Amino acid sequence: MGVLTIKACIDNDTYVIELIDDGNGVNPDVVGKIAVCKGVLTDKELAELSMQEKQELIFSPGFSTAEEISEISGRGVGMDSVKMKIEELKGTITLNSVVGEGSTFTIKIPIDHNYL
Repeated sequence: MGVLTIKACIDNDTYVIELIDDGNGVNPDVVGKIAVCKGVLTDKELAELSMQEKQELIFSPGFSTAEEISEISGRGVGMDSVKMKIEELKGTITLNSVVGEGSTFTIKIPIDHNYL
């Protein structure tokens, strides 16, 4: 059981949406090891990444930390698709995660009525 908080506001000319959970956070060591095992990058490349960059590997195409494939996880379709759609809207998504405390995803999309 966990808590997911969704916050939304407008900041100047930008929609800002925050998705905050109180889960275990994104463990950069675990994500890094999975990325190497799945061929996303090499051990050498992993060693050069910051903790933040390791966490952001979850946005890599085909990346999944799920051990088993189910209807909702493990298919490698997820955060990369989310990021791609946000970028198509000229927006950004950032991750702030603390292991053992939770994660915050912040989505910023410019207010542009051309895509509505």
